[in-house]
Amino acid sequence: MERDLEGVDATEAAWETLYRARGQDVEDCRPLFTGDVFEKVDVIRMGEPKKKNLVILQHPCAMRTDGTTLAHLLLMAEVRQHKPLAKEKWAGYGKLMPFPDLLPAVTAGRRHQAAMFDELYLVEPEKLRRGLFTTQLSIIAQAL
Repeated sequence: MERDLEGVDATEAAWETLYRARGQDVEDCRPLFTGDVFEKVDVIRMGEPKKKNLVILQHPCAMRTDGTTLAHLLLMAEVRQHKPLAKEKWAGYGKLMPFPDLLPAVTAGRRHQAAMFDELYLVEPEKLRRGLFTTQLSIIAQAL
């Protein structure tokens, strides 16, 4: 039996339903969750320091050692520019999670992003600077 992946229509009104909060709307004091996106995280790639936009992939329980304390490393995926996809096209892109209109204030194509599931990083939680940019994706959070 074939099943379609959950997706949204390629319209700005539908894109808005993906996100619970973006940018300044995200509360700094709330705990980290699967789907939180961070901008300009310091990472090491091929021995070179770089800054990447990343999304948390780990389940909230797996990223905590005792229910509250974050583990010393979090599994994250790179987030980068990607064209928006029509709802029926989402199933053809199993190596990424589209984030259409993730950066609504940006007028260029860079406003549309995607998590790249084949570009993974282990990141120390201290490197996730709150307040720069973070979002909680309701499509991911509702699946937990």
